[in-house]
Order: sequence, then C-alpha cells, then structure tokens
Amino acid sequence: EEPSIEDTIRILEGIKPKYEVHHSIQYTPESLIAAAELSARYIPDRSLPDKAIDLMDEAGAIAHLKAIYTPPELRRDEQKRQDLIDKKSKSFNEQDFELMARYQMELAQLEEEIKTAKQAYLDTKNAADNRVDREAIAAVVSQKTGIPLKKMIATEADKLVILEQHLAKRVIGQDHAIKSISNAIRRNRAGLRRPNVPIASFLFLGPTGVGKTELAKAIAAEVLDDANRIIRIDMSEYMQKHEVSKLIGSPPGYVGYGEGGQLTEKVKRQPYSVVLFDEFEKAHPDVFNILLQILDEGWVTDAEGQRVSFANCIIIGTSNLGSEVLSERRSPIGIGASVNEWSQDDSAKEVLKIVKNYLRPEFINRLDEIIIFNKLDRTQFEKIADILITDLQSRLKKLRVMLDFPAEARRILVEKIDTAHFGARPLKRKLEEIVENPISTLLIQDRRDTEKTAHVKPNGEDLAVSLS
Repeated sequence: EEPSIEDTIRILEGIKPKYEVHHSIQYTPESLIAAAELSARYIPDRSLPDKAIDLMDEAGAIAHLKAIYTPPELRRDEQKRQDLIDKKSKSFNEQDFELMARYQMELAQLEEEIKTAKQAYLDTKNAADNRVDREAIAAVVSQKTGIPLKKMIATEADKLVILEQHLAKRVIGQDHAIKSISNAIRRNRAGLRRPNVPIASFLFLGPTGVGKTELAKAIAAEVLDDANRIIRIDMSEYMQKHEVSKLIGSPPGYVGYGEGGQLTEKVKRQPYSVVLFDEFEKAHPDVFNILLQILDEGWVTDAEGQRVSFANCIIIGTSNLGSEVLSERRSPIGIGASVNEWSQDDSAKEVLKIVKNYLRPEFINRLDEIIIFNKLDRTQFEKIADILITDLQSRLKKLRVMLDFPAEARRILVEKIDTAHFGARPLKRKLEEIVENPISTLLIQDRRDTEKTAHVKPNGEDLAVSLS
C-alpha cells in the first residue's frame, strides 16, 4: 500500500543523512515536506515514496553541481597555470635555466592572482548554495511537469481570496458566475474535495458571445498562472459513436492505434490545465461515459493501458442548451448565476430542465457548478470594447505610437456589431477591420522614426483613422 504524505516525510527524514553525504549538501526540513507534497500533487503517474525520493536525489545533485561550480575566468587561469608548469618542465629538460626562471616568476604571479580570485568568488558565493530548500524541489518538479515554478512555491491563499477581482477584470457582466466559480475553486483548494479528482468542474450555459470561453481562459490565467494552459476539445468532432475512441486512442487492430488519444495525449503533455469541452451538447452519449469516469475517479485509461490523471485539471464544458430561452428574456435578473442563485428565476429553471433532460443525473451530480450566463447589455459591451482598446494601446505603445480613441468612437464601434445574435464575439474582428487594419497601413506608409499618434474619430456613423 502506498504510504501517506506524512509517512513519506518520515521516510525522507530517515534517508536524508545518506543523501547529504552522497551529494555533499544539506536538505532543509521544508525541502523534505515539499518533496512529499509536490510529488503527490503534481506527479500522479508514480507512487510514493519513490517519486519523492527521486525529487530529493535530483535536487541534491543539482545543488552539488552548483556548489562545485567554477567560474569560466578561474578555469581559464587554471589552464594557463598548467601550461606554464608544462613549459617550465620542458625548459628544465632542455637545460634552459634562464627561460625556466622566467616561467617560474610568471607561475608565482599567476598563482597569487588565482588565489585572490578564488577568495573573491567564495566571498560572494551564498552559503545557501549547498542547501536544498523548497524552491529547489519545486524547480525540479517544474522541469519534469512544465508546471510554472511560481505556482508551486507561492502560497495560493492571498490570490484565491480575491479571485473574483482578478476574473472580473477579464470577463465583463458575469459577476454572479464569477462568484460561483471562485467559491467552488476555494472549496476544493481548501481540501474539501475528494483526493485525486479534478480541481473543479463546471458546465457553462448561455448564448454565444457572452464570455463562456473567455472566462475559461481567465481561470487558466489566474488559477494556473498561464492563459495558454487550455486544452480545447471540440465536441462536434465526436458526434458519431465510432469517433468517441479518438479521445483516448484507438484499440489494438484499429486504424490509428499507437497514435494516442486526442484528449489523453494532450493531458499527458500538459497535466496542469483547463480542459475545455466546447459545444457539449453535440457529443455522442458515449463521450459522457469517459467524462463521468474523469469526474468520478480523476483518471481514465488510454488505449495503450496507461492511466492518465486529471487531478491537476479544471474541467469546463460549454453549451448553448437553453440559450433560446435566455435570449427571449426582456428584463434580465442579475448577470450570470449559479443554479442556486437562479432557482427563483423562471427562465433559468426552464434552462435547467432542458439540461436535465439531455444529461444523465449522475453526470450532473458530479459537476461542482452549472453556471448560467446572461445576455450582455449595451454598457457591458462598451466595457468589453474598453478592454480591447486598452490592449491595442499597449501594443501600439511598444511601437512608439499613442492611441487617441474617444468615447464617441467607442460607441460607434459597438453599434456596428450584431450584439443581439452574436454577443461580443464579433467585436474584436470589427476592431481589427475598421481600426487596426487602417493603422497598420498608415504605419507602413509613414517612414518617420519618431513618436506618433493614431487618431480614431467619429465620421458620421463611421470611424476615420489618421496618423500624426
């Protein structure tokens, strides 16, 4: 039976003296705790205490190499010293004593310089260089898994307490949804979730262009420290029964065996990720058997018999189920809400009824939250436009170009998109079309090597772009 983290720490304390002698370094008590905790959390495909001992050993070897490291300047001086010794020996054999004496003087001077340089290097060298601490263990885990080092060595408490604030900066108009998600993640991070299951699991419902995918990216950025840590699975590619096997790989004897699963291979390469299942409702029912095991057990076995862990993943499904009901609402009550918060809202109840008719009860019960996103209003679209314009400003600033984009121009930009049917999704494309493209053309034509200002001004119901 695999030992617990506490038992593993005691095992590491028992073998610590041998590894300290072997590597000529010292392990701090925190390093042993980190080796047990981080290996248990981030290396799910191996067992304790072996994986913790390996971390301890590798970190010790790295610390030893750092401790015996010699700067290139000292190595070059040592080589010069050896060359002078060889020349001195050769001149002695040739009985050229005058040349030998000269080499002896140069050698004595060089040895004094080497002694001084060595002492200076040792004086600047940190005494902690031959110690293995928590950061050293985390660095080895980061190298093995690709998980950001910052995430492992930093305490999450402060960040999770104000998680809503960070998410709200990126996603506009879905405050209740953000609150529900933040509460679920905090519950799980506080240790209230079952061990080895995903960090959290959500189903996002609502019309297109209201921020479902953007919120998934924001969760990756704020919880996992990297907005690119998203594994995106388009469920429309798994509508047929025979396509379901592509998620975990084709079985032996079938086309595609050995290529790996489109889901499992990505999670193996990037085990610390947001796994986003887009257009949930389009998948074949057999797909939900795989997802049910992931949510229930935290792992799935691929076609090659390897167990793939999802313990460090956040599972998110997005769906347009019931979006017609939400689109018909004329007076929105709140902006985004969880199941509990929307329980008194008739349209939300109707959406949940549709979802329950489509998804099996055992699957719904294993989700942390079902989040309903509401349609955005004009003010919220303008706030989203502000975010996009601010991003454009920062990109132009790197090119020494300022951006003049008044509020009236922003209003015209928002009015040019069909928010009723497509939400905020076309806003970025429209900004590229009528603002970024003209600015790009003007910048290429303007060869002045000076600071410039791009002006975006109202021109009737259109926008005029100029450069000064």
